[in-house]
Amino acid sequence: MSWRRTRSWSIVIGLNIIIAAAALATIGIAGEIYLRLSRPFVHNSRPMRFVPAVGMVVEPGIQVRHTNGQDYWTVTRSNSLGFVDREPDPERFANFHSRLYAYLPQAD
Repeated sequence: MSWRRTRSWSIVIGLNIIIAAAALATIGIAGEIYLRLSRPFVHNSRPMRFVPAVGMVVEPGIQVRHTNGQDYWTVTRSNSLGFVDREPDPERFANFHSRLYAYLPQAD
């Protein structure tokens, strides 16, 4: 008679362990689904190329994504020169070289 009691207790304990494992798996799956839906992206994306006169620049017109995975997610687009900035104003930089050379010391 005692072996039947032990057997019934072992079945009850085994079922409780299975139920607890199923509950933990359900919580883990729900957390995974929540995090995948609530975060826009996980990895940084910055396709770079080397330009000899400038150095490393981003591919022009590419969408650049940056995150630390916790506080912020930002998506910007690189300009036509390959920098993550607004497009340069051509009128503002039309006479850049002549103005630059006016301030540089002239060699005799």
